[in-house]
Amino acid sequence: MARTVLLADDSVTAQNMGRRILMDAGYEVITVNNGSAALKKIHENKPDLIVLDVYMPGYGGLEVCQRLKADELARERMISDFTAKAAGKARRKVRGQEGAFLAR
Repeated sequence: MARTVLLADDSVTAQNMGRRILMDAGYEVITVNNGSAALKKIHENKPDLIVLDVYMPGYGGLEVCQRLKADELARERMISDFTAKAAGKARRKVRGQEGAFLAR
């Protein structure tokens, strides 16, 4: 039985890319585009891993984490928050200090 990953991101491009990568690695993938839908799907499907975009409409990834932390059933799930905005800032910072060696 394949392990299940819930991927929550308001970007369709990020959802499609994440789904493709995870499915190629053998995971079953559930995608949603906001925090409210993520909470609903987490309770319905009990995924093994939850990947959340920090910046989403309604509940962002951090608020979803706070709500899950208060929920005993969901507390046992592995959760990862991410944002492309922070990654972009980190790339610019590294480029400014050490040269442009990271992909754009």
